[in-house]
Amino acid sequence: SQTKNYDFSFSGIKTSLLYFLRDNNLKDPDFVANNLNDICASYEFSLVNMLMKRLEKGLKDLNPKSIGIVGGVSANKALRNALNQLGNKYNTACYIPQFQYCTDNAAMIAKAGSFLLRY
Repeated sequence: SQTKNYDFSFSGIKTSLLYFLRDNNLKDPDFVANNLNDICASYEFSLVNMLMKRLEKGLKDLNPKSIGIVGGVSANKALRNALNQLGNKYNTACYIPQFQYCTDNAAMIAKAGSFLLRY
């Protein structure tokens, strides 16, 4: 049987953004300043969409009982919302740390260590 690929790569979308900004800055030197909010929101939307498509593939193929995120990326509200929506769609429990534990990976490692000490 063929192994399914669930890897995430952002190299293509980063390069795409780089070329998009370069090309638009050539036409209008103030492009980024004039469109910063839209650029950031669109990029965030695209990244979250990419992640959710790959995660949904894994949910369909593997049917896990739960999913979770940790680290700094788990502080992203759009990602948190999308993860919860996907979990609800597939009736899969979602584990997302409280916001105060998301901004620094060291806090997540310390929390994991505290669980290991207890058990």
